[in-house]
Amino acid sequence: MKLEVEFHGSKISEVKAEAGELEIVFSHVVIVCTPENAAKPKATGVTAAIKIGGYKCKKLPKEGLLSDGELYGIPNKALNGRIPVDFAVNRDCELEITIDHIDYTIVGKSFQIHVDMKHLPDEFRH
Repeated sequence: MKLEVEFHGSKISEVKAEAGELEIVFSHVVIVCTPENAAKPKATGVTAAIKIGGYKCKKLPKEGLLSDGELYGIPNKALNGRIPVDFAVNRDCELEITIDHIDYTIVGKSFQIHVDMKHLPDEFRH
């Protein structure tokens, strides 16, 4: 079973910057579950956050709607669209996101996805 996060169209509820780490909190993201024996994925919604260590960026809005985003710096692939719920990378990367029709670039040393797994329906647990 594969669990992935779909951030596009998600609402940012809070942006926190503390001790060299930026945290973008989403009040509702879509989790897509693709069971190994099913061709059609199922979806549910939970809260989630992107944590970026050693970041540099211009000031982000405290809330808004994420309409687009891509993460560059992963060998052979830019992440756009669905991202594994347990995604973490410790390397220089660049996150380009669009919040309320304004583009932002965030450069960081590490990126992690944190999903509120305890509120997933039982059918999404493996």
